[in-house]
Amino acid sequence: MKEFIHNKVRVIDDFFAEFNQVQKLFAEKSFDFEHRLNTFLTRLSDYFENRGESSKESEALRIRNMLLTVKRGFDPSKMEKISSGKGELLWGFSYNGIESLDRLLQEVYKKEITKLEEGEEILSNLILNLCQQGVLS
Repeated sequence: MKEFIHNKVRVIDDFFAEFNQVQKLFAEKSFDFEHRLNTFLTRLSDYFENRGESSKESEALRIRNMLLTVKRGFDPSKMEKISSGKGELLWGFSYNGIESLDRLLQEVYKKEITKLEEGEEILSNLILNLCQQGVLS
């Protein structure tokens, strides 16, 4: 079943609210950051999977797997074993993941807002046309 655009915008707004909380945890270097980011990525990839948007689901999973690779002791960019500085590398890749997530959410949000604006314009032109033809008064 096709999702209403208004509902999708509301869901993305909710994801933004949760994402902003995750970003605050990152800025505070909170111990809860890693868990909350992983939970957020899981929820986001599940949402895109349920909507059938496999490219966006893939992006969320890519970010999650990149962070899991660092946690396992490998540098995902070089695929080499990390001998030291694993924590710093994890924070660096976490920042990279946050940037990618922000772009993804912004892209989805702008796309849906554009659809709403186009729909509003079409409806207002239709109503104006019907009024001019005397169908509506």
